[in-house]
Amino acid sequence: MVKVFVYGTLKKDFYNHSRWGMEEAEFLGTKILTGAKLFSLGPYPCATISDNKNDTIQGEVYDIPDTTFQQISQMEIGAGYSLRTINIDGEDINIFVFNNEPEAEQIMDGVWK
Repeated sequence: MVKVFVYGTLKKDFYNHSRWGMEEAEFLGTKILTGAKLFSLGPYPCATISDNKNDTIQGEVYDIPDTTFQQISQMEIGAGYSLRTINIDGEDINIFVFNNEPEAEQIMDGVWK
């Protein structure tokens, strides 16, 4: 099992949640990631890590099966994301982020809707 912070289309009630088998994952709760920015790329978002603690993203944390994590990793890395480890509430969690800020609209409240 692998802990992952999701902030976009892998969240519950979004199209990639069921497409990638997230129903098999254990939902661990909604969390706020500080020091990160959320951007809209149209049909899906991307996140970047920032040095500003006022930048936040709201997401969901799941414990997902290894095979599901491998499939999601291939999709995310293929789309230009990088895998990073972040710390939320003293716990190391995986997240997929862009290495650089895109030329896209920042979602100021940090919530993908």
